[in-house]
Amino acid sequence: MKIRYKKIIRSTNVDPSTLIKNINAELVDNPGYKLVNETENCVEFKYNMWEFGLRIRAFRNVDGGLFKIVSESKTVAFSYYLSLLFEILAICS
Repeated sequence: MKIRYKKIIRSTNVDPSTLIKNINAELVDNPGYKLVNETENCVEFKYNMWEFGLRIRAFRNVDGGLFKIVSESKTVAFSYYLSLLFEILAICS
């Protein structure tokens, strides 16, 4: 069960290739995130909540999302989602 949130859209003057590199660097620096798909104008990622480590991190991270860069309008749109699977399993056990 995924709960989608609205998009966050911001304008930028940074080159799309630099934005992609910066997004990838942030995802690599945060443990548990994995790239699902990467193109020249979009980065899709998800969080692996089953990774070994503290489970409390799963409550403060988004479960996945998509960065979409629109060169024509010089904007970056970030849409993300949360999943209730971990909470449901925690309550049931």
